[in-house]
Amino acid sequence: MKSISPRWKPFLKHLSSYVIVIGGLALLNWLTSPGAWWVVWPAVGWGIGLAFDLRRTLLGEEETDTADSPAAAHRPDVQDADLAPTAVPAQSRWRGDVAKARLYRRQIQELLADAPAAGGESRRQALARQVDEWVQSIEALARRVEEIQQNPLIQQDTADVPRSIEALKTRLSEETNPDLRRELERTLTSRQTQLDALTQLQQTVAQAEMKIESALSALGTIYSQLLTGQSTADIADYRRLSEEVDEEVRVLRDHLEALREVRLDNSAGRSGEL
Repeated sequence: MKSISPRWKPFLKHLSSYVIVIGGLALLNWLTSPGAWWVVWPAVGWGIGLAFDLRRTLLGEEETDTADSPAAAHRPDVQDADLAPTAVPAQSRWRGDVAKARLYRRQIQELLADAPAAGGESRRQALARQVDEWVQSIEALARRVEEIQQNPLIQQDTADVPRSIEALKTRLSEETNPDLRRELERTLTSRQTQLDALTQLQQTVAQAEMKIESALSALGTIYSQLLTGQSTADIADYRRLSEEVDEEVRVLRDHLEALREVRLDNSAGRSGEL
């Protein structure tokens, strides 16, 4: 029997914890409050994190298979030193996307440099600058997504906060002391706010991942049009497209930065919670 790849072991451990904990909470929900399925919220919040874990594992395995294939040995252009993605960690799941974006940039710049000198020089220079800024935005966004996904506090809270909420609800249902009940209610509200922030953060990261893929696709379209000999006048619409995508990437980066700062502040101040 084929042994399980080490790459899958963290995900399977995560999945086992999810099944055991959510299954236990579902049973507790059914026994104590059969008409109010509060277990759905921790199941969804934790499930989103589990889905990201699965996607990261699958993409990591695909990269390994591609790197080991014979065809990989015949792609020296992708292995050039100037394409080694320094903007993200060496083992990042975004390594391939960043390398591809840099390859598009290099090939587009070469095509623009080889274009006839007569006419359109300012347009070619503007397009080259836009492509360079675009790739830098992809690198920065990929790095930020990676930082958030690998943040140990966020990973820990994604698993711990739903369990903490259920434990607080159980204590609140059993507590009779008014002062302790008020303290438990305040802590429960704080934890619920924290869970909402985690869910919003995961949704924002998912949007950022889609923007990276969209930007790569648009870069590929520009490269294909240049490669087939279309003039820069024929791809004028892509100047507008690049500006729109740049703006979307900028907004997402700002949003991710703000959420990350809030997340770190919450984590630093949670020591006073029950």
